[in-house]
Amino acid sequence: MGIGWFYAWKIYMDVIASDEVVAKRLKICSKCEHLMLTANVKLCGKGGCVIKMKTKMKHTTCPVNKW
Repeated sequence: MGIGWFYAWKIYMDVIASDEVVAKRLKICSKCEHLMLTANVKLCGKGGCVIKMKTKMKHTTCPVNKW
């Protein structure tokens, strides 16, 4: 493994939230009044975000400040 692998891992760790944070966010979103189900995809009705992707991003926030 070269140095590129190290940088890719560092970027991943700087961008992706921990499993615990993701689980907490998903739980909050699953009970939110703005949750929309569209073709088996959960979307945020306020921000238009794909919940599964948004909750994994370390440096993002809920558009209605729930997390």
